[in-house]
Amino acid sequence: MHECVQRDWPVVYNSRVKSFRWKCIMDIDNKISAEAEKGGPQISRMIGSGKVSIRRILGNALLFAAVLGLTAFVVFRQVTPEEILKALESLSPPFIVGGLAAMGVYMVMESLNIRRVTAVTGIKLRFHKAFKYAVLGFFFSSVTPASTGGKPMQILFMYRDGHSVSKSTLSLIFEVMNYELVMAVYAVLGYITQRRLLVMALGKIRFALLFGISVNVLVTVLLILSIFSRGTIEFFSRLAARIVGAFARDKADAAAAKVKSIAAEYQECSVYIKGNKPVMVKTFLTACVQLFAMFSVPYFVYVGFGLGDYNILQVVMLEAVAYVSLAFLPVPGAIGASEGVLVMIFRILFPQSLVATAMLLSRSLMYYLIVIASGAAVLFFMRISAARRRRAEREAIDKEQLDNMPYDIGSGR
Repeated sequence: MHECVQRDWPVVYNSRVKSFRWKCIMDIDNKISAEAEKGGPQISRMIGSGKVSIRRILGNALLFAAVLGLTAFVVFRQVTPEEILKALESLSPPFIVGGLAAMGVYMVMESLNIRRVTAVTGIKLRFHKAFKYAVLGFFFSSVTPASTGGKPMQILFMYRDGHSVSKSTLSLIFEVMNYELVMAVYAVLGYITQRRLLVMALGKIRFALLFGISVNVLVTVLLILSIFSRGTIEFFSRLAARIVGAFARDKADAAAAKVKSIAAEYQECSVYIKGNKPVMVKTFLTACVQLFAMFSVPYFVYVGFGLGDYNILQVVMLEAVAYVSLAFLPVPGAIGASEGVLVMIFRILFPQSLVATAMLLSRSLMYYLIVIASGAAVLFFMRISAARRRRAEREAIDKEQLDNMPYDIGSGR
């Protein structure tokens, strides 16, 4: 390094490092926002600044903890820890390992689908990267109301790994459509084929679950129609304009335009799907295996207690009904409602002395333990991401410093 650079560097660096650092942060956030705009206004709003997303997630995490604490309070008013420990004495540990393995299959299938759908848009992912996005999606879906946080955070982290927001968005819309479709199929089949057991377990409460399933099916149908039908898009644009216009006429046109801009993303997805039908079939079948694995977790608990009056299909279908019917609730992981519904269903599957323990085990294997494990992984991913951002920041600062150093070519100083 030249003498003048060596002499002036500490002074210049110390006086300007804070402004450079702020400029670098703003540049990174502006790039995210600009790239997000290519993926459409909806995605831009969901991603925005990384700081905004993290604050929102932290708020949802606090809500998650509060609801979980309330649920634990209610559960342990009905069963004591001593009763749970006594019930666990009759449990066969290998089946618990089987339940965890089923959730492992769920994550692997999710990873394969992410890798498959992104490959078609030109994003080549190694399996460990796809698995990373699957873990991120599970965690943020689990700690946000109605599972709304998973896909935006997957897109954000994919962008930070150097992938296009528009391509990531297109791929994940395709993956979500298949996932939602398979969930709806499982729930409808479960309600039809296990109606007798649902009547025994829930009585008239089953109609509340039917309402939840109907909402999920309706959302899935609207998603598919929005992708494949221009007429549906026009209808919802007019509907949005009328609804908003009834309250604020000056915003009616903006609401219609917003619906059209969101739907434009789905229309692009329509072209993508029509040109990749084999990929759609594979993604659909993979999602079938994925959800079957997750819904089978209560069956591993069931046979782990040495029970066998009901077969795996019956338990899977009952779990599908319980899971899908509560998916729309604005509570992270449908905590509270899920435990209550499972207790009612488990009363016909398990002896009374095992109901609470079986519910806690099933929810722990399907949800609590996976959230904890994925949360730890997310913290690790975020530390790596932050380290990369700081390194890019320092490199930008170094470059800016060098560009501003006085340098006389003629004198070599």
